[in-house]
Amino acid sequence: MLRAFSISLSLLVSYPFLVSAVPSVASYALKETVAAPLQWKAVGLPSPQQTIELRIGLQHPGFELIEKHLYEVSDPTHRRYGQHLTKAEVEALVLPPQESLSVVDAWLQSFDVDTDSLVRSPGKDWVVLVVPVHKAEKLLNTVRSRLVSMHLLISPQKYSVWKHAESGEEIVRTTAYSLPAHIHRHIDVVQPTTMFGQLRSQRSTIFSSSNAYKQLASTSEPTNANVVPPICAYVITAQCLELIYNFKNYHPSRRDNSIGVTGYLV
Repeated sequence: MLRAFSISLSLLVSYPFLVSAVPSVASYALKETVAAPLQWKAVGLPSPQQTIELRIGLQHPGFELIEKHLYEVSDPTHRRYGQHLTKAEVEALVLPPQESLSVVDAWLQSFDVDTDSLVRSPGKDWVVLVVPVHKAEKLLNTVRSRLVSMHLLISPQKYSVWKHAESGEEIVRTTAYSLPAHIHRHIDVVQPTTMFGQLRSQRSTIFSSSNAYKQLASTSEPTNANVVPPICAYVITAQCLELIYNFKNYHPSRRDNSIGVTGYLV
């Protein structure tokens, strides 16, 4: 036992590069893993030097309070109806605890990331950094490795180039990533990692196994001004939106007004 300890100590003295402040693989725990969507296929690996913009979303300890405010100011029967929060008040609510800010910064600094150059959202709940792919893989331990009988085994969850079968669009994503176990409670999400959608406006798309719905969407108009037609359960048109949200006869007070419609990835 003493001899083994002496050998280990000698190795550390002789090879100081074995000792590092960087979190070890053993300290990491899986944060998220997904199955790649059917329309996406891995077609290769990106260049290790290709840059990627990582967005780190910190946990919101005050989310329940934000939700409470949202319901109150949106409820016509509530005394606070219409009393919306100011931008500064919202930012104060989403501000992460100082502990979270410090822990995440320390983690990034351990990988030689200059935290003074990071881009942060006004509420400091999002951190944005641009790093080469090889550093992103180390930060998120997407190349999960383990030492078995002196042989290094590497799992396939690296960042890969994925191609969409229909559009031909290519993106760089991974199907799994990890974070040091002690910062899991401070970080909600890191992207782009496992989300295969694009954070940009999308063209109108009909997801269906049949072209019949496309024909119905282009030819069918609501037959009753007050009834939502059955086709709106499968295909959304401008007429469907007017009826579902009851704004068919709405006339905006300003010409530059716009309406936001939520769309979800499928």
